[in-house]
Amino acid sequence: MSLLILALGLAVAAPGDTLPALELSAGLEGWRLAPGDASMVKVENGAATLTAPQANCGVETRPLVLGQDLKAAQVYEISANVQNHGVQQGTFGFSVCCNDARGARLTQFSGFSLSPGSRQSAGRRRIKIGPGTTNAYPQGTHHVVIRFSFHDIGGKPAGSVTFSDVAITESRSETVNGWPPSIVVNCGEIQTRLESRSFWTLYRLDYQGVRLGKDQFGSHWGSVANFPGTGFIGSGHTENEDEVVRDVQLFADGKKLDPPPPELTASELVLTKRSQLRSIELNSKITVTSDWIDEEVTVQTSQPVELNVFYHFMHPWLPVMSDYLAVLPDGKQVSGKFVDDSGMRISSPVAWSAVYSDELQKGALTVVLAVPTNQPWDTRYWDKPEVYRKHYFATFEKALMPANQAFYYKVRSAPFSATPETWQATATRLADKMR
Repeated sequence: MSLLILALGLAVAAPGDTLPALELSAGLEGWRLAPGDASMVKVENGAATLTAPQANCGVETRPLVLGQDLKAAQVYEISANVQNHGVQQGTFGFSVCCNDARGARLTQFSGFSLSPGSRQSAGRRRIKIGPGTTNAYPQGTHHVVIRFSFHDIGGKPAGSVTFSDVAITESRSETVNGWPPSIVVNCGEIQTRLESRSFWTLYRLDYQGVRLGKDQFGSHWGSVANFPGTGFIGSGHTENEDEVVRDVQLFADGKKLDPPPPELTASELVLTKRSQLRSIELNSKITVTSDWIDEEVTVQTSQPVELNVFYHFMHPWLPVMSDYLAVLPDGKQVSGKFVDDSGMRISSPVAWSAVYSDELQKGALTVVLAVPTNQPWDTRYWDKPEVYRKHYFATFEKALMPANQAFYYKVRSAPFSATPETWQATATRLADKMR
C-alpha cells in the first residue's frame, strides 16, 4: 500500500495503516508558529507542549496542498494525542484551517477544544475532512493546515497543552447506517441543519436567506450537563465524554426517512432522539415548520445526580444581535443592549425572550411553553464578544437531580423581520401568536 511522506515528517496513509505521523524529535522542523515565538513551545520525547503566556499563540503545519499533498476527492481523518495540563483563560483548539492560494483563511474546522472548565485529561482526538463529511472543503480551498492554538477575545489566554502523534489517514465518509453526517432542512423561509457530530442537534438557523443562528462546530445547540469534577457532557461537548445516542428517527411530513437525504424540503420535519448522559436519560424532539421550531426534552435519572448546571435549548445567535427583550412571568419587561462584556443577560424565568439585530433588521424569539412545577430554572443570554449571544435554558444549578422523576421542558422559537423602531412590538405580537 503506497504512502505519501511529506517533508515535515507527516505520514498520510490509506485505510488500515497505522503510522506515527509526526516526528517531533527534530523540534519544530516542518511546523510554524502562528502567532508566537519559540519560547511558547517545548519539544521533548516526541511531543510538543504549547504554553500560552497571556498572548494568543498557535502552532500549525506547513500548507498541505490539495491535488499535491492531499487528494481533493478523498476523505481524511486527522488525529492527535492531546493532554490538557489546564486552561485558565480563553480556549485551546485542535483544528484544521482551509485557506485560499494567497493563504487567506476560508474556514476553520474544530476538532477538539478546551476551556477553563475542562478536566485535565489526555486522549486521542480526531476530525474528518473532505467531501461527504460535515467538514467539506469550501470553494476556493487551495491548501489546509493542521493547527493547535490558544485564543482569548481579550488577547490573554493562559494554559498549557501537550500534543503528539499527529496523523493523517485516508478514511471514508461519515455515514452511519446510511445516514449522512449532516442534514439540511428547508421549511418555507426557515432553513436549519441537523448535525451528527453533536449527536443530532440543530446547527444553524437561516431566515429569508439570512444567517441568524451560528453554524460553527464549537458553538453548540441542544442539551448539555455540567458534572462536578468532570465538566460538560452532551451535544458537541466531547472533551470529557460523549453523549450516548440510543435511538434517532426522522420524519418529513409524517413519512419516516431511513436513511434521510443530506438535504430535504418539507412542510414539517420531526426528529426524535433517545440518549444518555451517564445515568441521565433524555427524550428529545425537534419539530421544524415554516413558522417556527419546537424543541422538547424530558429528562430523568436512575440515581440522584449532583450537577453544576443542566442547560437545554442552547441557541448561539450571531454576535451581530444588538438588543434583547424579555417578558417575565409576571408581565414585567426586561430589555437592553448587548455590550460585549462576556456577562449574562436576563438570568430569570421568562414567559418569552427575543434578540434583535439593527444591522440585519431581523431577530429571533423563544417562547417557553412547558416547565416542571416547583423546579427552579431561568433563561439567560451569554454576551460573548465576537462569538455569539447565546440563549441558555438553565436548570439544576448547583443542585441535586432526584432519581426516578421525569422533568419535561418545551420551547418554541421563531425568526422575524422588523425595523429598529418596531421590532419590540413585532416580537410581542408574535409571542402572543406562538403561545
